[in-house]
Amino acid sequence: MKNQLESKSALSGEIGFKVLFELTNDAVFVADADEGILLDANSRALELVGRAKSELVGRHHTHLHPEVERSFLAQSFLEAPDEERDEPITCGVLTAEGYVVPCEIRAQRVKVGESV
Repeated sequence: MKNQLESKSALSGEIGFKVLFELTNDAVFVADADEGILLDANSRALELVGRAKSELVGRHHTHLHPEVERSFLAQSFLEAPDEERDEPITCGVLTAEGYVVPCEIRAQRVKVGESV
C-alpha cells in the first residue's frame, strides 16, 4: 500500500511538473548539467527558436547561441549555481532562420531523480 501511494504521489508530481513546464510563459530548455546536452524544451522554447523538439534534443546547448557567445555560455553553464542567480545572463538565441533574438538566461541546477 505504501509503495502504491508513493508511486501515485510521484506520478502526480511528474504530471504537475509537465503541466507547469508547458504552460509557463517563458522559454525553458532542460539540459544535462554535466554534459550540456539538451534533454527537453517546452513549447515556448520551440516557438522562440522556430525548431521542432527533435531538432534540439541531443544537441549541445551552445548550439542555441551565436558562435561568438558559445565559449562564454559553455563556461557559465558549468558554473550554474544550485540556486537561481540574482542577475540573468544576457545573450542571443539563434532561430532556425538565422536571426539572433536577445534574451536573458537564468540557469540553475535542479536534481531530477538521481541526476542533476
